[in-house]
Amino acid sequence: MWNEGGSHFRVVQKHDQFIHFQVTELGRCWYFTVVYGSPRAVQRRDLWNNLTIIGASMVDSWCLVGDFNAFLFHHEKTGGSSLGSRPDHHFLELVDRNSLVDLGFAGPSFTWKRGGVMARLDRALANMGWRNEFPEASVLHLPPLKSDHSPILIRLHGEVGRFNTASRLWKGIADSWKHVQEGMIWRVGDGRKARFWTDPWLPNGNTLCSYALGPLSDEDCCRVVADFTTVSGGWDWAKFDFLLPLEICNLIAATVPPSSVIQGDHIAWKHSKEGCFSTKTAYHAITKECTDVNQSFWRLLWKWRGMERIRSFLWLCGHNRLLTNVARKKRGIAGSDACSRCNMAAEDLMHTLRDCNKAKCIWLKLVHPSKWHIFFNASRLSWLSLNLSSNLGYSDNSWDVMFATACWYIWRLRNADVFEDSSSMTADPVLAIKKLTSDSIRAMDRHVVGGRKGVNHVKRFVCWRKPTTGWVKFNVDGAKNEAFDMSACGGVARDDEGRFLIGFMRKIGTGSVLNAELWSILCALEVAWNAGFKKLVIETDCLTAVNIITDSVQRSHPCFAMLSRINAWFMLDWEVEVVHTLREGNEAADALAAKALMEPMGLVTLHDPPPEGSYQGK
Repeated sequence: MWNEGGSHFRVVQKHDQFIHFQVTELGRCWYFTVVYGSPRAVQRRDLWNNLTIIGASMVDSWCLVGDFNAFLFHHEKTGGSSLGSRPDHHFLELVDRNSLVDLGFAGPSFTWKRGGVMARLDRALANMGWRNEFPEASVLHLPPLKSDHSPILIRLHGEVGRFNTASRLWKGIADSWKHVQEGMIWRVGDGRKARFWTDPWLPNGNTLCSYALGPLSDEDCCRVVADFTTVSGGWDWAKFDFLLPLEICNLIAATVPPSSVIQGDHIAWKHSKEGCFSTKTAYHAITKECTDVNQSFWRLLWKWRGMERIRSFLWLCGHNRLLTNVARKKRGIAGSDACSRCNMAAEDLMHTLRDCNKAKCIWLKLVHPSKWHIFFNASRLSWLSLNLSSNLGYSDNSWDVMFATACWYIWRLRNADVFEDSSSMTADPVLAIKKLTSDSIRAMDRHVVGGRKGVNHVKRFVCWRKPTTGWVKFNVDGAKNEAFDMSACGGVARDDEGRFLIGFMRKIGTGSVLNAELWSILCALEVAWNAGFKKLVIETDCLTAVNIITDSVQRSHPCFAMLSRINAWFMLDWEVEVVHTLREGNEAADALAAKALMEPMGLVTLHDPPPEGSYQGK
């Protein structure tokens, strides 16, 4: 806390269990209390009483830090006897009476360990005024040194400074830190750390305050996500839906509300699918490189049917590895980067293959005139992906082969001109490209036809199958309407004779298909438990959902909260299995999921079969 900035500390009050300071820095004043609570509960009551008296008269910013030797909630302790230490309700009363907020933490969850018992005895608390004055303040739990307690570090400001005397490594970190902060997102667990309005916890990585339709008070900005849930565990819409657009409310509706069964809120990396940081995803985020276009091109190249030498050439184009004059000048093996064929521009890859006059005259005869504006204006990877996936030529098909062959042939023409070996390239280039294309297609067709002779196809009748005697089968499915960006799920439960028992429909909101599939399993578990089923098998046609439930995922994964809720249902006193089925055997659930898209938001339980009766025998 003492630094070169000139902070001044004045002792206001001393006590056996705390020291109360007044801090003055840069013209502002706030109060800071360092606490060491007694290990004895009776003596700690004197601590709580004195801090309550200070808080009653406190009108300025106030922060309390230290070893309180007490914890607030059951999840802040693990191990030990159930008759041992418990949450201190006097401590909780102090926090509530003075409207103190926990500043959260990064690092290990527990700050004290002895044997097999661990607890969070050290923390930082502050009132709303201090939190608003230091909005970027953060707490870090450091590794323990010679004590059984972990030191805690408080950073008042979130910036990472760049100093001239720092190492190159630190300067690089400081220069890139803004990109790290932009890429961080909260994964909501119990909702006690992430702030509802000002922290980025939405699936799209944005903050809710950026969508607010009206002003927000300082108290609202400090509220955490858990403050906006009901006693039953759902979203408390009355507290915020009037302040947000409908599309944002739909996004929240598809997000699992915070729950005590989920581990605490965690920071994740929004630029990766798994939520884990990697230098590759950080590089793509900083350079704004379009990973979707990049990945699309490599998938198309892998499936492309043509000569291997041309595929290798396309691979070089995808990596921008052709030895053009621009590349040669960078390597110091050419004095100029100008195009030696037209002398009108620097010869990079796109100029060589498309924009040079000698290349453009060939493309104008191959590309359909209605597609010229698309063909001649795309960037490198977009241009390659577009031509490998779309038909921009005159013929009905095989444009991808003709395009790749033309690129390869134009590069050969360029090399022949540069190295004065044009004698081998005397044929009309357009006719030569068309002939090479037709020859390549015929050769590949013969290869493919010959390779299919030994393939055997097995026909199988797919339908819904009855569960084992005594078990209930719950078929579930998710659905998404791309036009309205809305998802829903549905399910139907039948006994071992195929009789309808119960069903459900739920319109979820805005989310992915996998999110809808997981919602369908979660809803089926809730409905089945309330119906009193004790042996349950859940069938879904989403193999990804089955695999992600059976496998373990990291806490940064976007589906971690949903999977935690599902696993909590598994731990109850019943037998549950989740298995995969083919889509043709899941038509009843599919019909209910599609119907749910037209229903109001929320869970609807069906005690009677729907009038359509489409579930029968399917």
